[in-house]
Amino acid sequence: MIIQASLLALTVGMVAPITPVPPQSIPTATRQVITITADGSGVAVGTRYELRSAKWVKVGTSFAARTSRKGVVNIADRVRNTGSTPLGTFPIGIAFGFEKKPTTALKYRRATSASWWVADPLSPLDDTWQECVKNCSWNASEGERLIDHRDSYSLAISIATKDSAHAAAIFLHLDTGKPLSGCIAVKRETLLELLKWLDPKSAPMIQIASTRNVS
Repeated sequence: MIIQASLLALTVGMVAPITPVPPQSIPTATRQVITITADGSGVAVGTRYELRSAKWVKVGTSFAARTSRKGVVNIADRVRNTGSTPLGTFPIGIAFGFEKKPTTALKYRRATSASWWVADPLSPLDDTWQECVKNCSWNASEGERLIDHRDSYSLAISIATKDSAHAAAIFLHLDTGKPLSGCIAVKRETLLELLKWLDPKSAPMIQIASTRNVS
């Protein structure tokens, strides 16, 4: 029975070996937190928490997630374009995608074929959404034209790293099975549930942590 239960857990995508790290050192204005606990190999587990009576209370069940297979690195030590997922506590930004607006209280922006998320450290537009068809003012190789990743960005949530010297264009998006370059990927049903749950009035944040010591 124990063996069968273990196989069942693996079958439904649960990442039992990872123990979720609860919210730590969260700003006082925040009432909602998504924690992503990664093991550094690309496997992670996510958990929702709400602040109730001054205590962080888990909401629902934990969910499977993926981070970069190139590892996880504290954002202060991260080097851009190395493909690792940044560790830290970050505000939840806008939701966006190529689909019509899902059920969410977050601000939602519909992407077009001209939509870019700039990731050019030499541009004043670094780490911002811009629209450009051609002859853009930023280095096109230092950014993401969203339609080039339409399957992943059909629905997504931006993560406001607030540290573009070390990270830009970091998102929580749909898991298509493709390698990640710093973002976090989850199943569609998980992302829809998160979008429905998140409330901008609660100043939501995402906390990305590691199960191992990271220098």
